Amino acid sequence: MNTEEEIQDIKERLDHIEEFLRGQFGGPPSSTNEASYEVLDLQVKKSESSIGPEYAYRLKVKNSSNTALRFTGSIIFLDSSEFEVYRYPMDLFTIQAGQTHTQSGKATIMDENHAPRISDVTAEIYPI
Repeated sequence: MNTEEEIQDIKERLDHIEEFLRGQFGGPPSSTNEASYEVLDLQVKKSESSIGPEYAYRLKVKNSSNTALRFTGSIIFLDSSEFEVYRYPMDLFTIQAGQTHTQSGKATIMDENHAPRISDVTAEIYPI
């Protein structure tokens, strides 16, 4: 990759970050945003291990944009009042334009104070 391509790549990633921050803090969406994606499904199964409860997850995401997108995000564990108890980072993944991808993984909750409070699990992803 040459310097101009690297600069363009950095500019695109900054645009995606700015778009995400606008969405988080109520700013107007960018009119030039080409990133279009949809979380189609999140399935979570709980099991026990010797170090704490394990949550296997499978997240299905569709990239509707016209370019490949790289994603990052977290699996978020909530209590019964929907307050965040724990956040587990997901591995980076890429989805080609117009494709659907299933990202799976496993989160282990090792803090014995957090585990009993968990009543729901959700995901938060965004392109980078």
